[in-house]
Amino acid sequence: MPADDFLCGISAGIGIDCTGKGQIGGLNRRVFVGNIKDLANVGYTTDAEGYTTAINFKPYGLLYEFVGQKYAHTSTDDVARNEGGSVNYPHNVTLKLFDSTPDDKAVIESMTAADVFVVVETNNQTFEIFGYQNGLTLDTAPKESGQAASADTSRTLTLSGAEVGLAKVFLDTDYATSIATLESYVG
Repeated sequence: MPADDFLCGISAGIGIDCTGKGQIGGLNRRVFVGNIKDLANVGYTTDAEGYTTAINFKPYGLLYEFVGQKYAHTSTDDVARNEGGSVNYPHNVTLKLFDSTPDDKAVIESMTAADVFVVVETNNQTFEIFGYQNGLTLDTAPKESGQAASADTSRTLTLSGAEVGLAKVFLDTDYATSIATLESYVG
């Protein structure tokens, strides 16, 4: 068998329709964060079309809500070719939060030792899961007092990690069912 038979290839194309052209940027002010260690052996249920339809937790596993200002959070995924030719997919989530209580600060401090996954809601009412298998780690969390009364005094949490694929799309039937499913996981 020729060596070319072992090369990977694409099996479909990508089109554009009116839905894709009308997408707006930005994330909802609320994100859901979970611990990788709390996922069951099969952490996610995926349907035949490739959508993640459920998050499967161990009995004590939960999602936690983190709420900031609208248009403050960001998420990215990318393709990174490694020196040996292999590929990984960097995932990054940046959260801008107000940590005004000792409990808020304790949560941020606990994230320094955690591997987490983050479910974000776009402003198009779609959901994506970042860090779904290997997890994201907290890299930085600066906060500045600012000089002016209008200064940004939120804390910026930067979480990053490398995954085996791009962010997963979470869809349980439709938007209303998806948000209800995610909220049912919140502790």
